[in-house]
Amino acid sequence: MDLGEYPLDHCWDVAVTSARIDAARIDAARIDENRPTGINSASPERAVQLPIELAPAMQRLLMNWCRDTAHRLQVRGIARGDVIEALLEHLVSDERAASAVRERLARQLATS
Repeated sequence: MDLGEYPLDHCWDVAVTSARIDAARIDAARIDENRPTGINSASPERAVQLPIELAPAMQRLLMNWCRDTAHRLQVRGIARGDVIEALLEHLVSDERAASAVRERLARQLATS
C-alpha cells in the first residue's frame, strides 16, 4: 500500500485514533487491576458479560425452559442471563444444591 494515496491529515487521524484506543485499553486494564474480586464485588449498576459455551442440546433446554417459564409467569420473555443469575444465587445460598452440583462436577471430571 502506498501511503501517497492517502492525504496526510487522514494518516494523522488514523494514528491519533489508534493511540487513543491504545490509551483507553491501558486505562481499562489499570481499572481492572484495581477492581476487587469476589461474588459481591460487581457493581449492581453495571452488568458484566460472561460468554458461556453450551452444547446445542443444553442451549435448546435453556431456551425451552425460558419460554415455558415465561408462559407460566405470563410475561413476554425470560432472559437467559436472569436464569443464570437466579441459579447462581440459589447455588450460593443453598448448601444442598451446591453439594449436589459439586458431586456432579466431580463425576464429570472423573470421566473426562
